[in-house]
Amino acid sequence: MTSQLLSRAAARTEVMRRLDGQFKALGMKRLSGTPSGWVKSNDQGRGAAVWLRFETVGRMFLLIDGGEMRKATCVGAEGGYGPVGWEMYNIATTVYKTTMLHDVLSAPGRELLRESAARFVQPLANRSGDPYLDDSRYLEWRLTNRDAFFPLPDLDYVDQWCEMAAPGLLDIAREQISRL
Repeated sequence: MTSQLLSRAAARTEVMRRLDGQFKALGMKRLSGTPSGWVKSNDQGRGAAVWLRFETVGRMFLLIDGGEMRKATCVGAEGGYGPVGWEMYNIATTVYKTTMLHDVLSAPGRELLRESAARFVQPLANRSGDPYLDDSRYLEWRLTNRDAFFPLPDLDYVDQWCEMAAPGLLDIAREQISRL
């Protein structure tokens, strides 16, 4: 891993750049704002979307310490359906329910993501001094939770996540588009 952490903006830009063409091939357009992602809408004002949420590792894994590395970016992904507009994400997650990336990955795919994330997060947890994080079972739970976030500290992790996540995200997009 390189010594320079990717900023949240840089991680977002790199992920979006790597995945953009695949979603455009499905007729989806980039979303502006937060969360990031892609949307395809119909003429009745309904849309299918894939959202990417970028946060810090420290926030998503509840790390008290961990130095500068806790500021590394991580990503969570899900897709859903709802009325197009600024409230689409909130309505999709609460009314229609969303499909999380982990829900569509194969068991080996989920395990690869979990192992890759654990390699980055576990050393930070061990340094944090938080008694809950000393128990690796907490991190195991957090890494395999439905809305697990995957660390993106550098371009190698971005490449790995995009390669592993793209097929599942495209499956989610196709499923949601079929609802239009």
